[in-house]
Amino acid sequence: MESATEDRAALPLILDHAASSQRSFVLAELVYGHTPEWRVSTGVTPLAYYDAYLNELWDGLAESGLADNTLIIVVSDHGDRGAHAERANYRVPLLVVGTGVSPGEDVEARSHLDLQAIVAHDRLGTPLPAARSRLTTVGSTERWVYGEIVPPSQHVFIDDGSGTVLDRVGTIDPANVHRRFQELVDLVDGIDSQSGS
Repeated sequence: MESATEDRAALPLILDHAASSQRSFVLAELVYGHTPEWRVSTGVTPLAYYDAYLNELWDGLAESGLADNTLIIVVSDHGDRGAHAERANYRVPLLVVGTGVSPGEDVEARSHLDLQAIVAHDRLGTPLPAARSRLTTVGSTERWVYGEIVPPSQHVFIDDGSGTVLDRVGTIDPANVHRRFQELVDLVDGIDSQSGS
């Protein structure tokens, strides 16, 4: 997949679409950097690649006169794929750039599920969603690990295949984390079976 896909190749299509549409929403799920072998063969780090990508996107929007009416949101799904049981792997960045977006940093615990409310905050001035007191985690793409983070400093990560607790800090009970996670899985399975998926 990696050697056949260059995220930057889609930029002309994205910019053409933005220029020809009254309103648009574009989700670009980017893949460069997912394969260590590909990073070695290209000699370009993901940071350098996406720096070039975002600058090229912004420059294209500016040249088309669209930059002032564009909101760019950059978010990751996880950190280092190999760091299955490291808390830092689940602390992912969110960058919101656009006219009217106030500079600042928010260090509260939030989830990808809060993205819509975060965008509404930046676009409509609504309050930010409440900080989460508990976060369920699933990751990464190399190994099926689930867990829970309780801010500010507790967490537990469990290997799904063996049930082994890979890392635990604090007093979170792994059996309760397993029960809560299984309830979520059962809920999703129930929704899928009702929808016929």
